[in-house]
Amino acid sequence: MKYPLALRYLFMIAGTIFILGSAYAEPPPTLFHATDIVQDISDTTTIRQRFVDVETGLLSTNDQIFLNLFEDVSFVATLARLEKLSKGGIAWTGHIDSVQESEVTLISRGNQMAANIVLPGAFYQVRYAGEGVHVIKEIDQSKFPPEAPPIPVESSPSSEEWWGAD
Repeated sequence: MKYPLALRYLFMIAGTIFILGSAYAEPPPTLFHATDIVQDISDTTTIRQRFVDVETGLLSTNDQIFLNLFEDVSFVATLARLEKLSKGGIAWTGHIDSVQESEVTLISRGNQMAANIVLPGAFYQVRYAGEGVHVIKEIDQSKFPPEAPPIPVESSPSSEEWWGAD
């Protein structure tokens, strides 16, 4: 089927607008904003940290969020599941775009949030530090204390032992 020349131009222009529009789509909103607070609340597992203000309201309205963890570490996280929790809380779970085996968990209520961002070879935490401020920490998991030995559990009797064999 042959289309008139004007219609072909119209299709070409519409396609170009679509391609350019998707190339220049707005970036996802930024979750963290710098503060002037500098304080050391690190522990043996903390590689580095920074204090931020968090826009917790973004969690209930966005499928993608820009996680600017540190000046040299930032990711776009994509929502997999949004769950409303008791007392007005929200659980936002997803992954880092183009990073397999990544996991992002953001839990908020009011202006407070806790988060774990897990990637192969890296782990970040966000915790409430008080007075409306949060701290982002890069964590060295090799510095965690060793696990305790397993606790032996006695096996329960089988149903035959309990009720008796027929």
